[in-house]
Amino acid sequence: MNSDKKKHKSQYPIIIINEKAAEKLKNGSPFVFRDDIVRFPPDIQPGIAGMTTPGGRWIGIALVQPSSSIFCRFLTHKRRINLETLIIHRLKRAVDFRTAGLGFGNGSCRLVNGEADGIPGVVVDRIGNGITVQSFSESADIFIPVITKWLENELKVDVIVLKNTSKSRSMETQDNETRIVYGENPLVDHYEGNIRFEIDLVSSQKTGTFLDQVSNHMYMGEKARGRCLDLFSYNGGFALAMAENQCDVTAVDSSQSAVEKIKRNAELNNLNVKTQVGDVFFLLRKYYKNHLRFDTIVCDPPALAKSRKDIPGALRGYQDLALNCFKLLDDEGLLFFCSCSSHVNTEMLLDVIKKGATDAGKKVVLLETRRTPVDHPSIISIPETDYLKCFLLRVIM
Repeated sequence: MNSDKKKHKSQYPIIIINEKAAEKLKNGSPFVFRDDIVRFPPDIQPGIAGMTTPGGRWIGIALVQPSSSIFCRFLTHKRRINLETLIIHRLKRAVDFRTAGLGFGNGSCRLVNGEADGIPGVVVDRIGNGITVQSFSESADIFIPVITKWLENELKVDVIVLKNTSKSRSMETQDNETRIVYGENPLVDHYEGNIRFEIDLVSSQKTGTFLDQVSNHMYMGEKARGRCLDLFSYNGGFALAMAENQCDVTAVDSSQSAVEKIKRNAELNNLNVKTQVGDVFFLLRKYYKNHLRFDTIVCDPPALAKSRKDIPGALRGYQDLALNCFKLLDDEGLLFFCSCSSHVNTEMLLDVIKKGATDAGKKVVLLETRRTPVDHPSIISIPETDYLKCFLLRVIM
């Protein structure tokens, strides 16, 4: 008994998890939820802890966030670690894989994608010659000084911005913050093919721009034709790519500041993009009433389902968007329809798109499905991490 206790002695507080959670971890899940916690020290703080089963079997070391429904984020099976050495090793491995293995070089991409790169709760994006770092919980904040220092020394960028603005931090009653941790000027140039975007890493949404859609921007730049409509355009990623292909493009966003960014980016690239500020749901109906028609429509709304309880409303929203997009498309028109809602799966989304096409009186075929890009790896045991779903559809009659 004494030798077994000594064998399992940890340098960190011990949390006891149930066998069901231990089995999930064994099968690749990186999370232990609050309901699966058997016992934990009453004074435990956000940080690092060891995990065992009720019978004393060692499971591993995890990040602990007592205020979150995700109580533990798995880190390693080892019993003792040098945390700085471990994080630097995984950070270097993730960066090397993107720059060399995937061929991004010094281009914009996601350098670290949290649990999928073994650094739970942290996302790192390179955007032009700047980097944004985001921590999703107070427990993951302990990684940030090590990560930012390594990035500063090894990647030689102009600016590093900490953007702790995720919804999960607010839900855990943690302060959100955005600040420059290295460099001075947060304005960077980000390129998608030949198209230049001017991005302020401090004031922009998310981590700076939507890197998960970069390859799709260029894809639709090749596929689009004729009169094009880019809905929920943000900084004009789809709109500018289609305009570069000599298309007649209108970009719509509800935000005046987003539309100003579109205009600025179009000007930088000598491209002509018409813009409109307004509610997309309303404008689609207005366009139909005014007999406007398009050859290509891109519909890339923000996540309509933030949680499982939002799914029914989100599906109604997606079906409404699909219906009114199809009504604006003539025969042989193209619709590129996207969802970044992790709680809405492929089957759900295709079903409401099909219903939208039927209600619009259109016969539609699916040409291609595109998913979360290679620099945003997903976790096989958690389908929700493969969150981005994009469908290229064609109206045939």
